[in-house]
Amino acid sequence: MKFAARIDDSFGLNRLLAVVMCVKAVSKNCVIRLAPDSVQLMIMADLSDGSFGVWATLQAAMLFSNYTLTSKHPNNEILFEISLDLLSKALRVTTQSGFHGCDMKFVKSHGSPCLSIEANMVTGHHDGAAAGGNPTGFGAASVVATFGERQVVQQVPVSILRHNQSERFQKPAMALPAVSVDLPDNRKVRGVVEKMQKMGQFLTIAANQSGDLDIKVDTDMVTATTSFHDLPTTDVASVMRPGEQTGPEDPKEMVEARVDAKKCAHFLHGMEKLPTVFKNYRNVLNIIPGEAVVLLAMAEGLSIQNHLAVMAADNDA
Repeated sequence: MKFAARIDDSFGLNRLLAVVMCVKAVSKNCVIRLAPDSVQLMIMADLSDGSFGVWATLQAAMLFSNYTLTSKHPNNEILFEISLDLLSKALRVTTQSGFHGCDMKFVKSHGSPCLSIEANMVTGHHDGAAAGGNPTGFGAASVVATFGERQVVQQVPVSILRHNQSERFQKPAMALPAVSVDLPDNRKVRGVVEKMQKMGQFLTIAANQSGDLDIKVDTDMVTATTSFHDLPTTDVASVMRPGEQTGPEDPKEMVEARVDAKKCAHFLHGMEKLPTVFKNYRNVLNIIPGEAVVLLAMAEGLSIQNHLAVMAADNDA
């Protein structure tokens, strides 16, 4: 088994950090699959018990200038479990000013496997004084710059999964949604959801194929609704299964689902950096009645699915 990868610029590093932070908003740990042409971050869950799952896929070419993967797995892949808390801290240190590329590989530390992140950092300082100073006493400031390079090595513990465990970590099957709408600017939706989660435990999200979206909180003390209109929509059924009807015949009929407000807010918060580092970015909301609300983050080289279980009214008890 061998994995070695090189990130040459801050763009690839910031993309990786943004996705890690997005998934970390849902869980502190995840399973990562290294595939021949992609990196996948997975949080598997059983929607029937009110939990939820995330599946993120990044094209390796969006991150790495060099990417080598060798495994005895039939599909040439490596799966490992890792702490996203530790990984995000390691990446944050690496993104400091002076980043000059980093290498990633598996190593053993005290007999245990680790993901090693070896970053080259350019350091520099100025001798003398900046504008307004006069250390020489001869009427002119003198500035001498000296630069060097240092290597920052960080090792994040991992648990390598056996080949026969890979079947447990498959992309979640998603039924065709009844409604699929593009969300407005993430900051607007996030602001609404964060305010509403302070009012109640659950949100009712309703949308139609005419581009209308309602986000509502309803408790014994307060009822509040925020509406958006004229949003882009996609008829997923006509694309995936022509001739099959999954939503209402009337495009103006609202389809609704009730979800956990805090879980929705956490994921939206985690998504905030994605639009700044990925091109052609969009957020899409899919409602699968009685099953899930699926929030999709899509961009060039990126796809993230977050499944929020539909909550029944008796969950209020």
